[in-house]
Amino acid sequence: MGTFGIAFVFIKALLNFLKLFDMENNPVPNEEQNAKTTPNKKATVKITPKSNLQTIKTLLAAGKISAEEVTAMLTEEEKKPEDKAKVKLNSKSNLKTVKTLLEKGDISQDEVILLLTNPEKSKLTADKVRKTPDVPARQRDVCALGAKVFINWNTHFNTLQVPDVDRNLLDSRVQQLNSAINGADNVAASKKLNTQKLIDINKAIDKAVKQLKIQLQVLYSKPQLKAMYAIYGLSADTSAVHKLPADNNMRQAKLALLVQKLQEANNPIVALPGFDLSEWLNLQTEHSRIWLDSENLRQERSDLAQTVRDMYELVQADLKRIRSYMGFHFSKRDVASRRRLMGFLKESV
Repeated sequence: MGTFGIAFVFIKALLNFLKLFDMENNPVPNEEQNAKTTPNKKATVKITPKSNLQTIKTLLAAGKISAEEVTAMLTEEEKKPEDKAKVKLNSKSNLKTVKTLLEKGDISQDEVILLLTNPEKSKLTADKVRKTPDVPARQRDVCALGAKVFINWNTHFNTLQVPDVDRNLLDSRVQQLNSAINGADNVAASKKLNTQKLIDINKAIDKAVKQLKIQLQVLYSKPQLKAMYAIYGLSADTSAVHKLPADNNMRQAKLALLVQKLQEANNPIVALPGFDLSEWLNLQTEHSRIWLDSENLRQERSDLAQTVRDMYELVQADLKRIRSYMGFHFSKRDVASRRRLMGFLKESV
């Protein structure tokens, strides 16, 4: 008899004993007693596979569970491992995790192979996708308010003089802020186009590198290939695939090395069918041009962003002084309507 059978016999004997014990100490009440005292419904008590024998004994003695419930729990089949949520792999899973999951049988070798051979989206972009706009809405709002206040100041409050605020200087600052915002918007649009061009040229380069590796495999034996890849500027990534670096500065340098090697006299690749040196020269030139544009746009965007911040702070400071001064200059009864006429709303600046 196995361990489970012995445990089952023991529990059954224990239940029979508890039933006898319960009948001796708690005789069954007659119908008259039942009519007099109708107990309130007790909350249902549940037992689980983790409940210990002492707890079960106490609950049985108290009448909170029945012998049938214990028997049902003992005979209930355990959940199979297949019922567990399936473990998922992703590109960030490390080798130790993969090894452990394979040993446990949570994943199969086919799943690992599928993940390793599944091409990921290209990461060869000039910058990460910006999730926030180059110019925050708050800075645009202050620019629009500054232009409105300047017009209303001239139209409705021409004689009003505000200490520490020059009307014409306010107009100049608003125009500079507006110009910087428009410039930032134009650069953002150009940067988006440039990024797509960079993605496209890098895809074309990667395709040409794959063709180059095939040509090298024709000319050299397998033991020689690793050294030849290095000579042409190709290095192994985390999945042991030889390619040009993903970083565009490093890629440009390695690409120059590759093209230089291809231009060497008596290079055997040149004689292979399908090889086109002009294609490599065009790829190198185009990548260099697009990447230079990318760096210039990044610098221009940074400069414009700083100008926007500087002008925004100056315009906002002027608007706060104007709004604050109007509170002293006009009566309490008129100040709200005067501020609205100037262009200020309750939440402005």
